[in-house]
Amino acid sequence: MIVNLLGTGGSEGIPNYLCRCPACQEARRLAFARRKPTSVLIVSEEGTTILVDVGFDVTPYVEEKIDAILLTHWHHDHIAGLFKLRWTSERIELHAPSGSANGEIVESPKNLRVVLHETPPSLKIGDVRIRAFPLNHSVQTFGYLIEDGSGTLAVVFDTKGLPPKSLELLKNESPHVALVDATFSPGVHDENHNNIDDAIALGERFAELTVLTHIAHHNLPFTEAVKYVRDRSERAVLSYDGMVIVI
Repeated sequence: MIVNLLGTGGSEGIPNYLCRCPACQEARRLAFARRKPTSVLIVSEEGTTILVDVGFDVTPYVEEKIDAILLTHWHHDHIAGLFKLRWTSERIELHAPSGSANGEIVESPKNLRVVLHETPPSLKIGDVRIRAFPLNHSVQTFGYLIEDGSGTLAVVFDTKGLPPKSLELLKNESPHVALVDATFSPGVHDENHNNIDDAIALGERFAELTVLTHIAHHNLPFTEAVKYVRDRSERAVLSYDGMVIVI
């Protein structure tokens, strides 16, 4: 399984428009510190291609035919790219929670085949097995366990911690890699998103490797965050746009 993190930021991206915070100032100087909203491309061992969230226009970055789209939830920073992608010339199946579904996409999906799920589904797409599980967020949100013949990936955003049953599932499955919401800097409390310390502690409970993602500009500047994570865990790393992980 190849996991390509197309976008690793929050809704505002980094740098945020006209913002002069340390993270945004650094990102204007250092291109590798820039972040687009969240989107993840997954290519399985047998070539099945799955997109998880579409936070921006991904069409310049994805030439492969997309077999399916999984949405974690319907907040705009996770669906904005759908408004262009729905004009695709080939049908794409989209699976998403039913809660807070975007009316325009549901009513005018164009070439998207939208499948809404009231409860977390189990799916089979090509050689990929997918199990959804609930997360702790302000709207109905699914995490995903994604497995092919080479390994297992957990997608754990947007969330603050995990519901007990979801944590139990992940501990039982012990995914090779977990992409975990780490929106805020250490010490910041939010009811809907983890901070970096929350994310490290959470991931270490169930994953071999935790990749911290969904990074807001309120977080530490990139170069500081990399060192912070390195000093606190041997099993966690900070994501960046374009990052590729092979499982």
